[in-house]
Amino acid sequence: MGHLPVKFVVAGTVIPPEHFQSKIGEWDDFRWCSDTGSFDNPDVQRQYISQFLPPDLRNSDNGRILLDRMWPSYLTILLNNNFESPHTLLGDYIQRIAGYVPPDNHEFSRGEKVCHNQWYSSLGSRGLDNKSTSMIGMHRAVINFLTTSEGCFDCSTKDRALVTQDYGYFVDTECSQIALDEPMTILYGAGWFRDRKSNYGIGSLIQLITNLRLHASDAFTISGSLTPLSKAKLVTFNTAGEATDVHFSGNIPRRLVWTAKTPLEMLAWFKHECDEPFCVLSFPFSERVALVFCLQTPDARCFWVFVGVPSKFLVENPDFAQDVDYLQPHKLFKDQPEILSVLDELPNPYLDVGALAILRVSGSYRVKTALKIIFPSGQLPATLY
Repeated sequence: MGHLPVKFVVAGTVIPPEHFQSKIGEWDDFRWCSDTGSFDNPDVQRQYISQFLPPDLRNSDNGRILLDRMWPSYLTILLNNNFESPHTLLGDYIQRIAGYVPPDNHEFSRGEKVCHNQWYSSLGSRGLDNKSTSMIGMHRAVINFLTTSEGCFDCSTKDRALVTQDYGYFVDTECSQIALDEPMTILYGAGWFRDRKSNYGIGSLIQLITNLRLHASDAFTISGSLTPLSKAKLVTFNTAGEATDVHFSGNIPRRLVWTAKTPLEMLAWFKHECDEPFCVLSFPFSERVALVFCLQTPDARCFWVFVGVPSKFLVENPDFAQDVDYLQPHKLFKDQPEILSVLDELPNPYLDVGALAILRVSGSYRVKTALKIIFPSGQLPATLY
């Protein structure tokens, strides 16, 4: 058919490429493309939404806040409800789809009539349940979002299942790159992993954030540890070195993660001058970041958890041993001896997890390879998420 003087346009998300190959070259000029856009530019998104909003709402303070909070798919809900109670409906929409309640939604919806819209449902987890590329991609996106506030933008075309089975989209018109970075879909994925905490370490990490206790053996399979880990809780410290259970503190931090890009910012967090229970260490000229937090066992022993996360996930078969070697404290802080001194001051340290009571964790996640990894003896103790 390729020799006919017509152009064929085949639309869809699951189009077998083998149907457009031949030995005589009739499909040589066939082109994969995606020209639909993705509303990943905030200014373009606002312009699109604004044309549908009534002028009184669009020009009000309430409307300007709404433009910052919503995205185009929510327009259907607004139209169906005649633009009444926009923030109340938006909070309900997010909760029903992603299973997450925006903590500040009550501030924006104050004075609005309580209402609900029942015709939408959860995103669904078909791709994740299949334990396919979708699960790997979502795990990477959740970890990346926690450590950098961004999702994954570097998935290759061979991961097309992220588009066909899950919530990824093509970044470019030639379908050469796929992104998985929309906050609401990542929230849904985080909830999916949380509910399967015994199978995926990231789910146990999310437990720490959602006011649940962590059984450390569910999160970590530690190679080289002398004793198994028991239950642990997420703690922060005051400047006097006293530990506080984050979930029962009277001063719940507004932000979860402190991003440290300079030696002074790193030192400030380790000296407990910051409220955030998590810290992301970002080093110049490094392709990795480290997510750091502190756990305390029931007998009050404390240990640091350092999770090494690649800034890019382009490696098909990551080197897990290299990940944990990167987290050696004397390598990580070789030019910052003052941080090594502060680490050594951790009260009642649990040294079975490693030097300076640091449990080093590889955050490079590949289902098939992660199950087979054996760390060299010189890298123990070490573990995988």
